[in-house]
Amino acid sequence: MTRLAECVAAMATDDFDALVLGRDCHVRALTGAPRLWLAGTRQFTPAAVVVRSTASVFVPPTTWNPAHLAELLRAVPGLPDAARVGVDGMTPGARALLGSVLPTATFVDATPMLRALLRVKTAGEIAGIRAAAAVAVAALAAMRSVADPRATAAARRAAFIERAAAAGVTTPAFEAITTEFVFGGPTWCSSSGPIASTGRVAFRGGVLRDGWEASLARTDLDGREQTPAGWDGAVAACRPGARVGDLPIPHGVGRGIEPLEPGVQLEAGMVVALEVSDASALRQDVVLVGVDGPEVLTA
Repeated sequence: MTRLAECVAAMATDDFDALVLGRDCHVRALTGAPRLWLAGTRQFTPAAVVVRSTASVFVPPTTWNPAHLAELLRAVPGLPDAARVGVDGMTPGARALLGSVLPTATFVDATPMLRALLRVKTAGEIAGIRAAAAVAVAALAAMRSVADPRATAAARRAAFIERAAAAGVTTPAFEAITTEFVFGGPTWCSSSGPIASTGRVAFRGGVLRDGWEASLARTDLDGREQTPAGWDGAVAACRPGARVGDLPIPHGVGRGIEPLEPGVQLEAGMVVALEVSDASALRQDVVLVGVDGPEVLTA
């Protein structure tokens, strides 16, 4: 199920006649359509159009021809009449293309509206994040379980990738990281040489499964998991009404990393990354904010 009906209602509130979207997280949420995944940075291009007057969404076919794409957009019912158009990104090339299609329209950043719209997750969206979390947990466990004292950071990353691929997930959220912890503070040093199974070692990894992101971090000492001071209290504080800025929450979790402003109050159904560190350990988990309390999805 997509968020199209909710989106049209939000557009009416914010006075958007149309949305032209290019970010994968928004395209998936409003259309359910997966996009071609490309390595590296993907330039903004119109990938979905939502028209308020028709309460409809249009996903143009993949094309590398700007003139053809402009023709497709001109044919979208209701779009040529749009006066105020929200966008979630823009490049000079995209601005020129959209300007040729909508020469009199005003283009406005729709990101704040979209963030608020997608902040609280539906049951189906939570299920998607939960499935991604299960893969991330298994893959990080595989990376941590490499017992060969001569194993390099690259070998441990390979174990992460292999386990995730066995679960049908071949897209990491980022390159899995294995680092040796430096005593005296939360300072990290990368290592391309052997990372022994003994000593204080930190692991971080994440995956994208069907567009849903989940990541976690752990610290081991001589093969035993270490928990930073204050972790349990930080988890318990993830309740409706708490302010993001008062908690160690770097970002929201969902269709990738979802920014959260410090003044945002947690609501039931939000999913956040919680990260705590001290002089001896780092831990990060994906936490679901529930009516009756928080649930750690990457436990």
